[in-house]
Amino acid sequence: MKIWTATFKYLDHVKMRYSAKTYDEKRRALRNPGKHLGNVPLGEITPGVALEFMDTILKERSAAVANRARKNLSASWEWGRKFMDNFPCDPKPFHGRGQIS
Repeated sequence: MKIWTATFKYLDHVKMRYSAKTYDEKRRALRNPGKHLGNVPLGEITPGVALEFMDTILKERSAAVANRARKNLSASWEWGRKFMDNFPCDPKPFHGRGQIS
């Protein structure tokens, strides 16, 4: 499964169940990985790749933006693990990163 397939399915879920503000925050956070990584298979997103991506956001934007992205990416990854077939179970690249400062 590729990153955009999983992203669109998660955003469809969020749009049906959460407020427009929550959907917009998640949409903004989840468009960045695809821009930086391309439409890669999810299995290629390792904790090291995730860390490099988060460092890029930190350098280009801010710690607050990086932390919001980490929170939303971790939530979307966990949702995919629970509800999508053929979703990689391990590693959880965005989980357990802690606060970015």
